[in-house]
Amino acid sequence: MAPLNAEILGKLHAAFRPHAPIDNPDDFQGRESERERVETALITPGLHVVIFGERGAGKTSLANVATSKKNPIKVFCERGSSFSALCRSVLLKLSVNDPARLIYDARTQTIRSGGINLDLNSPTLSADDFRTLLPSGPTFIVVDEIDRIENIEVVHRLAELCKNLSTNRPDIKFVLIGVASTADEILRGHTSNVRNFRQIALERMTEAELSKIIAHGELVLGLQFDGIVKKRLVQVSDRLPYYVHLIAVSTAERALARGSQRVEVTDFELGLKAAARDCDAELSTTYEAAIPSVRESEIYRRIVWAVAEGDARVSPTAAITAKVNAIAKGEEDEPVTAQAVGAALKKLIKPERKQILTKEQNGLYRFSNPLMRGYVRLVRESR
Repeated sequence: MAPLNAEILGKLHAAFRPHAPIDNPDDFQGRESERERVETALITPGLHVVIFGERGAGKTSLANVATSKKNPIKVFCERGSSFSALCRSVLLKLSVNDPARLIYDARTQTIRSGGINLDLNSPTLSADDFRTLLPSGPTFIVVDEIDRIENIEVVHRLAELCKNLSTNRPDIKFVLIGVASTADEILRGHTSNVRNFRQIALERMTEAELSKIIAHGELVLGLQFDGIVKKRLVQVSDRLPYYVHLIAVSTAERALARGSQRVEVTDFELGLKAAARDCDAELSTTYEAAIPSVRESEIYRRIVWAVAEGDARVSPTAAITAKVNAIAKGEEDEPVTAQAVGAALKKLIKPERKQILTKEQNGLYRFSNPLMRGYVRLVRESR
């Protein structure tokens, strides 16, 4: 494959961004309703925003484009993040933007404003201390990956800070982002603050929204994806924008490298293989651990493939067995019993198989990592 020049590469990565959030509003496709709800909340006094959903759903991209004209302060959480550390990160970034008002002393690790001198390393840094150093006028603070915080008390203090600001500084807005299925999961049960938050759930995208991503890429690159390529790309993506961007960038790159303005099935098939290699290493490691490359492991591969089929997020043993035997039939192999599938399922939820699957209380099985579903589809389609 011939290397692309810098100009074409720049357009390619403006069209599709699987490995970095979108920050240019013109490049953000779909999620019109969610974007409008975030933007409306940001101009509503006292209302904060919590954005939640699966990995790969576009949460950070949504926050980026919705706050693009607000000059937001952005901080990222770590497992060991404390409330003081989060406040310190915000204040340090504010001091860079406004060094005349917020004077930071790197030697003493203090920040000064007027008659207030605050030790940024103090573990007792309070919400009131933080609030007194915030600038006058509208300020927007984005806290990403809040789900990573291990100490539940940190999340509770952050929620209490938002509640305090809603009353005393309604022009200060927090946007909290995290992987979760509900806002209550993000706030760790701190439901008393729900009225201060607009909850933005990012469900999987519709086929129409995913098609808009491809159409935007076509416009930016001056390319045309074959109809069958568009259809297969959307089907493999598991309705997550991450996979549409990942597969589309690899597929378009192959067409551009051969000097064509049309993305054909051959480009798509080669792009699938490249996309599988470019996926999160954790996905490939887990998949390979669950499916050893020996004849006896075919049942494990077929089970994993079966769970990735259809639109259901969870699958009962009977449905998995039926799909496993349909796959076996297509591969001209003998069927297996429900008991054999059940025994294999028990192994696939064990650590030695990287717990690729999780068993629900009602006896249903699902992928432990929601991104695994799309990865399995990608691997299966590229074989």
